[in-house]
Amino acid sequence: MYRIPNNSLLLPGAQKAFNIGENIEMIMIMEKTAREMYAKNREKIMQKARSSNSGFFGVGFYNNFSVLLSEKSTRPGIQWDNNPEFHFQVPCKRLLNYRYLDELFTEALDNYLLTGKKFFVKDE
Repeated sequence: MYRIPNNSLLLPGAQKAFNIGENIEMIMIMEKTAREMYAKNREKIMQKARSSNSGFFGVGFYNNFSVLLSEKSTRPGIQWDNNPEFHFQVPCKRLLNYRYLDELFTEALDNYLLTGKKFFVKDE
């Protein structure tokens, strides 16, 4: 991205446009990182989802590049002891497929990037 050395020479609206451009660039890096983190943990998430036929668990993404899975719960609305950057809820189903899991992740990530909301529950 092109930078003007002395931002004080910019008109007020131009400075705001540059800041928006920088924020978009940071979001794109964050999205790529989140997708890489998900790809590395996708199989572990699927194994936990298929280990039971009922309940839910959460998948939390953290700023330190880690992904944690919560304990299984019988109720939707996973509680976290720590504060993930964003997280989503996965149903435990023996027949859960990768396409549905990928859809859950993509919707949660899009929701986080567009609205800033940290938690996503898909309406059935």
